[in-house]
Amino acid sequence: RAGALAHGEQRQLEIAMALATRPKMLLLDEPMAGMGPEESARMTAYLASLKGRVTMLLIEHDMDAVFSLADRISVLVYGRIIATGTPPEIRANPEWFAQARALGSELYTRLSRLPRVCVHVEHALTLGHVVNFSIQGKGITEVLLHFDLAKIAISSGSACASGTQRPSHVLLALGLSEELATNSIRVSFGVGNSADDLNYFFHVLEQLI
Repeated sequence: RAGALAHGEQRQLEIAMALATRPKMLLLDEPMAGMGPEESARMTAYLASLKGRVTMLLIEHDMDAVFSLADRISVLVYGRIIATGTPPEIRANPEWFAQARALGSELYTRLSRLPRVCVHVEHALTLGHVVNFSIQGKGITEVLLHFDLAKIAISSGSACASGTQRPSHVLLALGLSEELATNSIRVSFGVGNSADDLNYFFHVLEQLI
């Protein structure tokens, strides 16, 4: 039964049903929404397998998926296109990515000073706008709920379709314990974020720790 499928599998089924009509183009509105990294990776691989068979127009906030799938990208902020180009051109475009990188760098620096906070990856080794960390003594469910109540969207690095939690294989490969990997938190900045957003994030975080 479709209702018994996991979230990621249901999204794949929706796409398969659309493909059954033999469309010339698929319009996909945030197909990775609500997915953890493992689900998102599976969906990305599934969509990649469709390239060459059908044209896809993708709206998505998962930048790893976008850069992996897209031949051409347009970046929109409040309905205005501020950059268009190939994935390498967009990665190198300072107009939209510099601010996100700067916020990510500031987040990394400030998190590194906090007690009970473990930042998992050296910032210089990342794209710059994403920071992954965990809070000692705080489970991922408590952390996600705390930020959700404050209207802040963050992600778990280990949630999967079944509703259980498995540690991220990437974080385990970096040498993290299963506990830290399972309770990892991923914060991403985009072009629409500002220093005020960062300061509000820290205000909410300090209430938690």
